[in-house]
Amino acid sequence: MSPLAPPPIAAAGLPLASAGLSRREREIAALLLTDAKECAIAAHLGISPHTVHTHVARLYRKLGVASRLQLAVWLLARALEDAAARA
Repeated sequence: MSPLAPPPIAAAGLPLASAGLSRREREIAALLLTDAKECAIAAHLGISPHTVHTHVARLYRKLGVASRLQLAVWLLARALEDAAARA
């Protein structure tokens, strides 16, 4: 796995698509779970750090979170809800 590959839990189909996030916001959300800095994410995606920061701010606002930890908790809670609904 490359240093910026999304962790397996992010690749397992967490509910990012149903959260109203753009494709790029979903991609950045998954990369945020790697603990990479915004400038490393920007270099990995070939975009500016300012653009990454803008995407992060928008996805945080859309999900009602304020940190990477809250993002991870939000994603895990939705994944558990989805799993319970399928059971």
